[in-house]
Amino acid sequence: RPARGREGAGGRGAAERAPLDAVRGGAAGKELPAALLRQLGREGRVVGRVGGAEHQQLERWCKGGEAEPALDSVGLPVRFVPLR
Repeated sequence: RPARGREGAGGRGAAERAPLDAVRGGAAGKELPAALLRQLGREGRVVGRVGGAEHQQLERWCKGGEAEPALDSVGLPVRFVPLR
């Protein structure tokens, strides 16, 4: 499917477009929103920033088939705007 962007409150995901193949979060939260993980399709993945104002890191969550999404990797330290 073609890639599409979305502007707005990303913490709620995009239920009207689910199941999603891939999500890249543009803001940081204390954890990746459960809504994003629930909206993943088979083999879907989410990459997002997790942490507080001073310390953040990239996380990648992947879903294998019908299994629940699982944390696949924790990446480099980063710092972005807070998720609201």
